[in-house]
Amino acid sequence: MKGLKVITFDGDGTLWDFKKAMRKSLSKIVEILKERFPEKAEKIDIDTLIRIRNEVAENTKGKFINLEEVRRRSFDETLRRLGIFTKEFSDYLSEVYFRERYRQVEIYEDTVPVIKELRKRYKVGIISNGNTYPEKIGLERELFDFMIYAETVGVSKPDHEIFHIAMERAGVSPQEMIHVGDSIEDDIIPATELGIKSVLIVRDEEENRTQDIIPDNVKIIRNLYELKNLIFNG
Repeated sequence: MKGLKVITFDGDGTLWDFKKAMRKSLSKIVEILKERFPEKAEKIDIDTLIRIRNEVAENTKGKFINLEEVRRRSFDETLRRLGIFTKEFSDYLSEVYFRERYRQVEIYEDTVPVIKELRKRYKVGIISNGNTYPEKIGLERELFDFMIYAETVGVSKPDHEIFHIAMERAGVSPQEMIHVGDSIEDDIIPATELGIKSVLIVRDEEENRTQDIIPDNVKIIRNLYELKNLIFNG
């Protein structure tokens, strides 16, 4: 594409499968709770843990608490609601969760080969609201020229500022950048509003079928091989 210098990617759901890893890790927490406290934890399931975590995140919104701390506090809250809170047990659940979560993350098979090809011509970066860092899941840090994580810069998508930070880091204008992500709200709309070309990746049709209307001129891909073809041949 004419004038293109930088390609940025969302992380979770774009370069690696975070949701599957998260749910597998939470299933381990459910298992532990039901083994230790079968009566009190009888109704606890993965979706309950997700809901409590989201409530904690909403209650701490704007306080720039990192996502690991949000998850830790969600275990505190879960145990308090069950009437079994101790700091030691909550810390143990956090330790198990994060060990399992990073171990369980699956890097999509197209991620490494496509990024290696793209880096022959362009700078490549990450713009993420998550806390899955490449080196923690077996991705080479050197695959990326820069990484912008919301928890380290104090602002998250869809706020335009995080995209401005990325452009400043890369030394480019909006017209020289493409952003690729799986969220219309967090990736596609803010990038488009700034004049950044955006590409929506839909790896799971079922999960994306209820998303909002896609802005005009936004390309849709099913995998990163399609992105490579779009950029090199489009």
